[in-house]
Amino acid sequence: MKKVLSAIISLAIVICAAMPASFQALANSFETATPTQLNGSTPGAVCGTADKIVNYWYRFDCPATGYYTFSINSDAAPDGEVEIGVYDSSKSLVNFASNTTNATQFEFSTSMTAGSSYYYKLSIDGSVYSFNATVTPHNHTFGIVESIHAVVDDDEDNRLCGYTNYKCIGCGYSYTSSVYAPPAKALITGKYSYTGAPIAPAVTVLDSNNAVVSPTEYTVSYEDNCLPGIAYATISFNSSKCIGELTASFVITPAKATAVSLNSNKSKQLTYEWEIDEAADGYEYQYSTSKKFYKSKSKTVEVKKNSKHKATIKNLIPKKKYYTRIRAYKVINGVKCYGAWSATLNVKVKK
Repeated sequence: MKKVLSAIISLAIVICAAMPASFQALANSFETATPTQLNGSTPGAVCGTADKIVNYWYRFDCPATGYYTFSINSDAAPDGEVEIGVYDSSKSLVNFASNTTNATQFEFSTSMTAGSSYYYKLSIDGSVYSFNATVTPHNHTFGIVESIHAVVDDDEDNRLCGYTNYKCIGCGYSYTSSVYAPPAKALITGKYSYTGAPIAPAVTVLDSNNAVVSPTEYTVSYEDNCLPGIAYATISFNSSKCIGELTASFVITPAKATAVSLNSNKSKQLTYEWEIDEAADGYEYQYSTSKKFYKSKSKTVEVKKNSKHKATIKNLIPKKKYYTRIRAYKVINGVKCYGAWSATLNVKVKK
């Protein structure tokens, strides 16, 4: 049957060439569309003038929902542009493409629904044109067409989600990958004391669901992290997923104080000495008749000058053993932040 149809089409083209220019044989209609089967090659032909568009129709009954590729092959390129429209049974346009390069082979793909009939209309710009049409299942081949970074910021109002758009290079179908929410906060835990060297604690970054973000996504830099006070960590993102910065802070307290001596050279009093901490704002020392410094048996004295390194403690109980300790402090945002207590010294008070 196909051989007979091909012979008829070839004969018709020859006849068309010999007839007056107004003769347009072999152009069918929506109602008489040539049926084409899945994976089958169905011939078609038109004969037209240079100043009039001729249409040729194919019908395809979709067996299963999915994407299908409609291919046109011809021995010779058309003299003019060939436009292809895909219509449903109600004559509504579903998809559209054109052979703007006048190639001998071109194709395009369309999503179709099982059990529905679709109609391909070839609109040929006035020329003699014979061709074969094929409908095949279409397999998507996706490529990235747009990748948007998530924007990280301490201010929630300035954060933006990231995503990637993918598009099939064969049919143009596109989709957006799952949205990537920007990291939401950076945490630094623990207590840190002045050591004379830069302090760089570990940073934990969490997303909006409190899941830990991989350290491969960011780098960390530090500021003001040498002396007692508030230190800062800047978490910088410049990965394939996100860009921007988060910040975190931590407190560096004074170093553990060093007590130098405790003596009782005069009656009912003690002389207490300690090392000066130039990085501190002041000190706080305690003296007590309890080695555990119970509150009821202890007194606390503040020293507001960090340059002072000696104190005289008077009106004590003779022959009673007293214990002393000291710590330095730094005022940070109006709050005293204390270093660790020194080692405890003890002595009996002179009678």
